[in-house]
Amino acid sequence: MNSTLIKTIVGEHTVLWESVKQEIGVYAIEIGGRIYIGSSVDISIRWKQHIRSLANGTHHSVKLQRSFNKHGNPEFTVVELCDESVLLEREQYWLDELNCVAHGLNICPVAGRTVGTVASDETRAKISAALVGNQYGIGNSWTEDHKKNHSDSLKGNQHLLGHVHTEDSKRKIGDALRGRKRGPYKKKTHLNTEAA
Repeated sequence: MNSTLIKTIVGEHTVLWESVKQEIGVYAIEIGGRIYIGSSVDISIRWKQHIRSLANGTHHSVKLQRSFNKHGNPEFTVVELCDESVLLEREQYWLDELNCVAHGLNICPVAGRTVGTVASDETRAKISAALVGNQYGIGNSWTEDHKKNHSDSLKGNQHLLGHVHTEDSKRKIGDALRGRKRGPYKKKTHLNTEAA
């Protein structure tokens, strides 16, 4: 997606963002005649996050992303402003009322949770393949030889501690640093030592 389209989408909703700045409530995103329901403690920030991830092609809702890719321009509406204590309850009401899982763009049937979503066979296969083998060495024992090699690699002069520079390298370092301004902390340190 090009930046012109992103600017167009953002430009259309600038006034709306100002009017709901830091408002808590339930919102709807309509694309291609289908609706996605969500809720947030700051609707304007959440809307910007939706736009950014949709524009980048990385939105967490596959249904919403595919609809955006096909139809473009989402229409954003604040459905209801409410108190944070009833936010998920109100989101659930609108999910059920508008049947947004079966006929809309929502994936999860329960507001604020991913429990209840069923992974496809393809997704399950990917997760399984990723977990095959012990990638992080959990539960594995190192051989004595491996332990010794690892220990030896961590010993010694790792960061040039005690390294003596030649006169030529000292000159080059001095030339490179000459003329650089020192930060204000150096001046404070210098003034503090003079006062002491």
